[in-house]
Amino acid sequence: MKEVPGVLNGKYGGKTFRKTFLSYTAILIIPLIVFGALNMHRNVLEEQKEIYRKHESDARRIADNMDGKLRELKNMGEFLSEETWVKKLMPDGKVFEREFDLFDDLEIRRVLQNAVSGTEILSFGAVVYPDNGQVISPWGVYGVDSFFSSVASFGHQTLPVLYDSFREYHFFDIMHPVEMKLWNNDTKVIPVLQSLEVVNHPRAVLALFIDCAYLTSFMQRIGGTGPSNIVVTDGNAQIYGQMQNGAKKIAGESQKFTLHSQIGKWQYDISYSNDRIGTQNMLGSLLAIMISAVIGTALAFLLAKISYRPLGILLHKL
Repeated sequence: MKEVPGVLNGKYGGKTFRKTFLSYTAILIIPLIVFGALNMHRNVLEEQKEIYRKHESDARRIADNMDGKLRELKNMGEFLSEETWVKKLMPDGKVFEREFDLFDDLEIRRVLQNAVSGTEILSFGAVVYPDNGQVISPWGVYGVDSFFSSVASFGHQTLPVLYDSFREYHFFDIMHPVEMKLWNNDTKVIPVLQSLEVVNHPRAVLALFIDCAYLTSFMQRIGGTGPSNIVVTDGNAQIYGQMQNGAKKIAGESQKFTLHSQIGKWQYDISYSNDRIGTQNMLGSLLAIMISAVIGTALAFLLAKISYRPLGILLHKL
């Protein structure tokens, strides 16, 4: 019997069968691959949008937490401005010696200490009476010069600025970080001034000092494991800046959110790494494409076999 083209020893290994098989393969697999690629692209975009929303929400959470601390400091000034002892000392500093006994002194210290310790970020706070030359602090009553030389001492450039600021009205003024010695221990603080009466030349000013080490600890705690970098600035001055979790800064591979404080003049720049965006969906979609290709190949072979069988039988009879 004459050998039929396309049938080799009764098996489907001929040229015609291979062409039929490849045609079915192209018809089945190409749409599957295109659909899989489009689906992968759509999934990656959806994941990117979802991660962006999560990062945006987390950045807002961090900014709100920091603003919450600043709000606590602001509320402290509003609370102390209504205290009786604060108002009594405004006209005459000698009132303290005449009308306040030891128990009153201890109670005032306790109030200041509790107010400071509850914030988690303050080194200390004191009420300054610039006209009377007095400072009411957690360690007692001092003269202004004595306090800012023996207790909390600043550099020669910083101290005159503070003295001038005490005589000006401050609604809630956060200054830039400065070096300070507190009981002869070096530290870095951020002065926060708030006038305790609404006049151009207030007789009492609440001076709070944010400890930069405490602020760093607080920022690391609220930052958690999400952000790759958090930077807090006030104009051109950097208030806080640190890579989170040892992250490395890679240009063009991060999402950055810039948020402005609702309490002060601070700006929060919070960045998140993009390294893993879309990875899980991409791997899942690639796996689906590979499985579809295998199944499509098997179906193409089955269809080619079914469609070629009648032709093979007919050719065998010729």
